[in-house]
Amino acid sequence: ESLAMSNAAKWRQRRWTDAPRTFVVACCGLSCAVVAVILRNANITTAWLPPSRCLLRQASLRARPDEVYAEAMNEPPPDWLRLVIAVDSDAAVKEVTRAIADVSESLTVKQTEVLSLKNQHGSLDKSKEWILSVWCPPKAMTITASMIGEAFCRCALEAPMLLAEGLEFSGEPEFLSAELDATAFARTDGKQPLILLTDLGHEMVLQRLAACAHLDEKTPSLLLITTASGRRRLERWLPLQGIDVSEVRWAPVGGEGHFLSWVASQTVLDSKVG
Repeated sequence: ESLAMSNAAKWRQRRWTDAPRTFVVACCGLSCAVVAVILRNANITTAWLPPSRCLLRQASLRARPDEVYAEAMNEPPPDWLRLVIAVDSDAAVKEVTRAIADVSESLTVKQTEVLSLKNQHGSLDKSKEWILSVWCPPKAMTITASMIGEAFCRCALEAPMLLAEGLEFSGEPEFLSAELDATAFARTDGKQPLILLTDLGHEMVLQRLAACAHLDEKTPSLLLITTASGRRRLERWLPLQGIDVSEVRWAPVGGEGHFLSWVASQTVLDSKVG
């Protein structure tokens, strides 16, 4: 009888001891289920690519390559977004390319070697860089940008260039990219297109009309990153250099916050330019 009473007491003690543990496990399981449902159904704005003002386009964490990539083999759909990245080493190129492939091997990365032009304390700085660009569906942009961000961290890159084209903004976009090639010149005065574009890039950067210029010497073509104020100044300055402004391809961009802050600091305000 005493043995039976002892076993009953142990059972009651174990029941009260296990009760809190069972409650904690149940709560954890319920929390995981709720998070899974949220991630499956919720729309989430881009975390790693905050635009200059307001990002209206929504992007979820779900990417279904078998459905969304099949139709984009020849040409990206009109609602897809273009991510543009600039890195300065082969190692960084490999890391970023691998990060994008981890999202989906169906994402095609275009790689271009360029001459990067920047203003360093009033002097022109030239360096070799690589421009990587990839088109991705809106639903895959968050995860793609996040994976690229992790690649930047592994390479210890400071204020790397990561831009997103195709975003929707409320009001005037603060930051823009511009592309132009030899067709933009209304007159050449007998000079080679590469020389014209090189000289143009030098002057834009030194006069702080653009924060940076990336020159593709093979095409040749020029990619500029500037602000809304810089664009207004450029549209007045470019015709004086023999450029047909209608041939310049402008694109509003959002991007990595530190890089956009650097762009703003390197581009002179419209009112300060003579």
